[in-house]
Amino acid sequence: MNNDSLEESIINEEMQTLRDKKKFKICAICFSIFYISLSPVLLAMGIMPFMAFDSSQITTILFFILIGFIPLSVLIILPLLWVRYFQKKYNSPWLFCLIPIYISFFSFVVIDILDSI
Repeated sequence: MNNDSLEESIINEEMQTLRDKKKFKICAICFSIFYISLSPVLLAMGIMPFMAFDSSQITTILFFILIGFIPLSVLIILPLLWVRYFQKKYNSPWLFCLIPIYISFFSFVVIDILDSI
């Protein structure tokens, strides 16, 4: 009886690992395609500072730093995401996938706050 429950628990754990692996892989593929297709737009945002010259509070250097974090975060996150997948660490894929979106939101909020001062 005890041996059967142990085997069942091992099988359940392996099934959960396979589900986590599949979920992580789908998430990694989708966000990789999304960020790679979005990278020309992100790079253009970093090159063309159209909002930097409208504000007296935002210097061009500060604008480049805030906008530059967005493509930089994509360049850092994508390899880290796939390294985690190949190291079989399948927990929290959304944390890694959404970091560039969080950084984008933070950058634009900071620019908006500085522009309104």
